[in-house]
Amino acid sequence: MIIIRKISAAFLICIVTALPAVAYGQTAVSVLCYHAFLDKKKDSFCFSLDELNSHILQLKNEGFRFVSVNDIIDGRIDGAKNILLTVDDGNRSVYEAYQKVLRPNGIRPLLSIYPNIIGKKKYALTWEQLSELANAGCDIAAHGYFHLKVNRRLFDKNPGYFKMEIYESKRVLEEKLNRKISIFVYPFGLWSDITINALKDAGYRHAFTIDKGRIDIPLLRGDGNYNLPRYMVTRTSWKYCFNSVIRNARSKAPVKVARSADADNEQHAGMEIGRPVPVSRPVPDTQSVQWDMRKTVKPAAERPVQMKEISVARKVESKTNRQRSEIVIDDSLRRRVNRDQDFSPAVAMVGKDRPNPIQSSLVNIRSGVAELPTKQAYLHAALEAKAGRDLSVYRTDIKKTYNRLTHESYKTYNNYLSMVRGKIDRIKHQVKQYVMSHF
Repeated sequence: MIIIRKISAAFLICIVTALPAVAYGQTAVSVLCYHAFLDKKKDSFCFSLDELNSHILQLKNEGFRFVSVNDIIDGRIDGAKNILLTVDDGNRSVYEAYQKVLRPNGIRPLLSIYPNIIGKKKYALTWEQLSELANAGCDIAAHGYFHLKVNRRLFDKNPGYFKMEIYESKRVLEEKLNRKISIFVYPFGLWSDITINALKDAGYRHAFTIDKGRIDIPLLRGDGNYNLPRYMVTRTSWKYCFNSVIRNARSKAPVKVARSADADNEQHAGMEIGRPVPVSRPVPDTQSVQWDMRKTVKPAAERPVQMKEISVARKVESKTNRQRSEIVIDDSLRRRVNRDQDFSPAVAMVGKDRPNPIQSSLVNIRSGVAELPTKQAYLHAALEAKAGRDLSVYRTDIKKTYNRLTHESYKTYNNYLSMVRGKIDRIKHQVKQYVMSHF
């Protein structure tokens, strides 16, 4: 009887333990990041109200629902077809966009604001407009004070500016809007371990990056709440963002692109490099506000243990399969060469009803499991397989086969090159815009 009770208790514990793992990843949110809603087609970060409305209709036609940031924090959502819309900086166009497009569609956006421009710049919201939006249903997040990069470099070079970005932005927003601010949005999407520690000390509970990925519900505890991913929406990235949120909704497993919090290896995760941020402030040390373009990977400590084990298993399996495929290729080629060496003069002849024997000794590279053999490899295999045939004929056939496969390889290469050439040109253009605006 005691044994039966122990077994039953163990069985119940296993079921209860497994329930969160099953539920995790079934409910998720994808976050989109906008900046301004102006009819400036040359500005990659601006969309007209009609274009914004078109984006919303496309998402609704795919069955997506728009949720608020508090819905995410409190876990008041179902399924994976959920969208949170965020708007960075505080451009004045947000006021009209909310009145004419967002509110009629039942959307409560998260507005990330850096106070240094509010009420000071003509392109920015006034405090009265921002207060009206907050009272009407928009959620507010801090986005720094001067919109500086809150990484370790700023902390080491200008600790005063670092503190203002985190502490002063929160204080001013809470004082002006008469509400608690518990969410931080990293300027340029950059952060580090020292940033997260400062956010915790200041009283922030969540923070958003511009890394790609989705947010799985319920939110995990720990530092994972301080690197919530978003998709940067621009004129050139909208189709990618739209397709990405559809893939996120279809995926059953947790999805997140992670990167390191190392301050010396931080990378801007979106396409905001082309957007100069106008600020009115004393100019700090230029070294503290220069762009850092080195790539990195975020810690994935917040992912479920099951996903870590699966990832390791997949890497081991991939390596094993690659080694096996190489062995199979070598054995296959050796068997074919040995088989073709046992021939008689009659069998060695190539007729109309017999395929070219070279083809039987070549690796089928179209399967994707082997690299393109060299010209010498083709020659060696063919000569060993059919030494009785005229060598000049073999060399001609080998040359034709090699040239054909080489042409196909270059064709594939050019196809991939054409896919990334447009993106490279856009990055060059954005870098040029940034340099012309700041230097």
